[in-house]
Amino acid sequence: MSGQARHFYAFGHFRLYPDEYLLVREGQAVPLPPRVFDTLALLVKNSGHLIEKEELMKRLWPDAFVEEANLTNNISMLRKALGETVDEHYIETVPRRGYRFVAPVSLEQEENAASLPADPPNPPSRKPGRALLAVFALLLAAVASLAYWWSGWWFGGEAKPAEVSPVKPAIKSIAVLPFKPLDSDGRDEYLGLGMADTLITKLSGLRSLIVRPTSAVRGYSSLTQDPLAAGREQMVDAVLDASLQRDGELIRVTARLLNVKDGSALWAYQCDEQYCDNIFVMQDAISEKIAVALAAQLSGAERKLLRKHHTDNQEAYHLYLKGRYYLQTRRTEEDMEKAVRCFQQAIDLDTNYALAYASLADCYVWQRLISPKESFAKAREAAARALKIDDTLAEAHFSLGTILHNFDWDWPGAEREYKRALDLNPNYALGRFWYADYLNAMGRFDEAMVEMRRALELDPISSWIDVAMGDVYLWSRQYDRAMEWYLKNLDLHLNNPSIHTSLGEIYALKGRYEEAIVEFQTAVTLSDGREHSLAALGWGYAIAGKRDEAQKVLDQLSEMSKRRYVRPYLLARIYAALGDKDRAFELLEKSYQERVGAMTLLKVDPMLDSLRRDPRFQDLLRRMRLSQ
Repeated sequence: MSGQARHFYAFGHFRLYPDEYLLVREGQAVPLPPRVFDTLALLVKNSGHLIEKEELMKRLWPDAFVEEANLTNNISMLRKALGETVDEHYIETVPRRGYRFVAPVSLEQEENAASLPADPPNPPSRKPGRALLAVFALLLAAVASLAYWWSGWWFGGEAKPAEVSPVKPAIKSIAVLPFKPLDSDGRDEYLGLGMADTLITKLSGLRSLIVRPTSAVRGYSSLTQDPLAAGREQMVDAVLDASLQRDGELIRVTARLLNVKDGSALWAYQCDEQYCDNIFVMQDAISEKIAVALAAQLSGAERKLLRKHHTDNQEAYHLYLKGRYYLQTRRTEEDMEKAVRCFQQAIDLDTNYALAYASLADCYVWQRLISPKESFAKAREAAARALKIDDTLAEAHFSLGTILHNFDWDWPGAEREYKRALDLNPNYALGRFWYADYLNAMGRFDEAMVEMRRALELDPISSWIDVAMGDVYLWSRQYDRAMEWYLKNLDLHLNNPSIHTSLGEIYALKGRYEEAIVEFQTAVTLSDGREHSLAALGWGYAIAGKRDEAQKVLDQLSEMSKRRYVRPYLLARIYAALGDKDRAFELLEKSYQERVGAMTLLKVDPMLDSLRRDPRFQDLLRRMRLSQ
């Protein structure tokens, strides 16, 4: 077809060829799933015009009933493929209505299309890790025999030969989905998520491989879940899809490692093992198979990590899995209490279970039912015990870093622990998030943004990282950028109260009080009246001059404090907005004495700007070692 005129749409650095199903950026094809491409084509062809959500869904899925989340995911994937930033913006979200393509578009003609890329490469936004092994194809070809050899040498069990893709894939990222329990009663739900969590922890130590965190994959446990669809949503190159089934003391595990691009199986595995005797060995084999198939080469330390067991006690391990299940799911007050009990029972059975101590420390770091003094003291004890047992445990270093950061206000010590943890596990998204939070508190916003962007690369559809990205702009007083970021991500995280709270704060700081109050009220509804959302609403009323409404919220928080701990820092914000500086400083002093973690924001919090010139404020900063 060379020499024939072809039409294309030009925008930014891109060319869109609708008839060819092709998007090109600077001569390189950008691969998009078909429905995402259709979304882009519709928006581009209607450039400058709002397309309602219902209209988009009707045209994209004409013969099916789908939820709005499908469209939201398409838009999110599209934005990431286009490499949208605050400075380079293509798609505008019109809240609660639809989307508009805002970049200038021109319809042009190309006489000779011979230069068009024939086969789309991997998206340019994915930066490669360390080089894969030069003889990667030979390794893949050897997986079948390796799988058989492993099954005989490791298990003495029965394994199916691996199915090897004839194409040499470039696998740099992977999502390990929860193992699907095939029992109808669902009794092994915790085990399915726990097995995935264990493998994620093991594989995260491989520097050549990006592994999506457990928080990103926990929602893919349905028996009807399409693993390739999950892989596309998670924007990874490969996905591990596995199931487990028990019959008395016998457990059967079936696993497939799938190439998300074409659906081919890189290998398949099935093994029957005695449930109580071999669960650790089974995990070792699966994780090492993935590593050998995908990693450039395994160092001695990495091989040791893959085979490392933090306990040999089966009962302790299952209690740990249950604890992780409660910690990783909803994080309600009830679930957190259950998690604490499970980890403590696991420790009672194995007093050298370092990973259980580290997870127990995490529970207390996140604990909101008791005072910071009590919760952080317990967290410190657990983290210290974990590190005494195993100083190479990145999770424990992160826990200790958060304690030094949020409770001790030992800024050099906190940074040292965060950097040590990231050296041990550079691909830990939550760790990048916590380090960015520390950098925000220090006023080092450029560094914070670098860490937050890295966290988002590791967990690209995370709601809490998306919100935190906007918070960097909020703390640095870039209110217009913050508002643009929150609005761009609002539809994707519509049911997350935090994004409504942050957007409400921006509206209020820009003087748009009525819009702010609507967002705060939405956050209160979505969070079932949680402390932080309710306090934000009170601050919104106060700064808008609605003193009676603000006082009613203060009364509600006072009643809440009789049942659970309420952070006085949040109340101080409300009194500062009401102009009652004396009461605000009383509550800030109480926050200082009780070591409330939110005090780390004192240097950068715009909600306290009305207090900054007061000598009492400067004295607090000095005592917290946040100023000279």
